[in-house]
Amino acid sequence: MGHLLGYPICCCQKIAVVGEMYIDEWEALFVKKTHFEGRYKIINPKGYREGYSLISHIPCSPNCEPSLNIAQKALSIIMLNKYNKYFDKWNYWTNAAID
Repeated sequence: MGHLLGYPICCCQKIAVVGEMYIDEWEALFVKKTHFEGRYKIINPKGYREGYSLISHIPCSPNCEPSLNIAQKALSIIMLNKYNKYFDKWNYWTNAAID
């Protein structure tokens, strides 16, 4: 299913190992125990439930390049529209200090 939604193959394979019914538990543990550093900060799925994550999947690792590519594309759209009132919820990213 994730592949049909455009999620990276590596991330789909990781979730297949975790199991579909355990995704929420895995996500909570992954966010709590994983450190996203440097340019990979933007793939942290921490804000997903609040609606401000740049990716809509759980990355397979804290340095997943395909997830980073997706997040960078999303961030570029947000930055182009940062003054649009409909993008207010994304101010977190336009104001964040991102390496």
